[in-house]
Amino acid sequence: QAGPCPRAEFLVGSLSPRQSSSRPIRSFIGRSNPDSCGGPSRFMANSALARMQRAALAITASASLGTHSRSNSSTCADKHPGFSVITWNVLARPYTKYNAKFHMAGSGVETLDQTKARYSMASKELLKRSSDLVYLQECEAGFFNASEKLLNEYFLFRCADGHKPGTAVLVKKTGNVVASSDKPICVGGSDATGGPSKVATIVPVKVGLRDIMAISAHFTWDGASEQRQHHLDLIFKEVQGGLPVVLGGDFNSEPGLSLQAMESSSLLRDLHRVSKSRGAVTGLSSDFKEQVCIDHVYAARELWVRTATTLGSPSSPWKNKDVVAASDHVPVMVELYMD
Repeated sequence: QAGPCPRAEFLVGSLSPRQSSSRPIRSFIGRSNPDSCGGPSRFMANSALARMQRAALAITASASLGTHSRSNSSTCADKHPGFSVITWNVLARPYTKYNAKFHMAGSGVETLDQTKARYSMASKELLKRSSDLVYLQECEAGFFNASEKLLNEYFLFRCADGHKPGTAVLVKKTGNVVASSDKPICVGGSDATGGPSKVATIVPVKVGLRDIMAISAHFTWDGASEQRQHHLDLIFKEVQGGLPVVLGGDFNSEPGLSLQAMESSSLLRDLHRVSKSRGAVTGLSSDFKEQVCIDHVYAARELWVRTATTLGSPSSPWKNKDVVAASDHVPVMVELYMD
């Protein structure tokens, strides 16, 4: 039976990128229209992206030093650079067709106004938390169309099949993490991994002088364990070698036998999972009757956990026809630092 859920779970190991052999998925970065992809005008060169982020950081640091003296805590942060990560399944509008009796918009999906309200709430929450990295699942193109302010603060790396829901990694423009690539590696997104939305977005980033692989993933449910296993295998084929990994997302698997099976039947078995703050839940069952713990974050051995928490308690996003929450999942936020 599934045991109590740690607020976050950390996978310990070292991996590195490789050329993708999975089905191509459309992706883009920056403030371009998320409905389309490709073209030099839609992608920022690696060096230009890094320069923009570093310039923004320099301006922020200069302003800060003008009004504040360096403290012991800031010196410690220099010696042990840290960064924060949020992972969140934001509930794509197309999938609200399964929740018709809750949003009360008829037999189909929720109304456009309901969707805009939810996406706006999610964007405001992410801006308030100001995490260095944001991992999103079930993020359709429309999510970012309704979240313009979010794209003012973050560089966006998204893997999806056109307009369909996919996954994304957002890198804060003035945060402690700098993207090392101009576009992501996309893994999955086919029937072999559970469908178009079951895709992983992989982005190499730097924290200080250290290289890290940032991975946002959405895995299929227990009833399709073979596809989920195949997806895991594809991801680990992409990231082998030596770089620390921070993997987060919707695993559709609770602590206990289900999650243990995923770990024991893949390269997860060679890695160590660290639990912290037991008892939290991160989402709802498909019928909204039970709270479950299926969203997890994993990090490499070189990364120490400073904090790990779930931001709220999962509940229905709708009360009658009113929107009262952004998603049926809640964000999981972790703070990590280098040894």
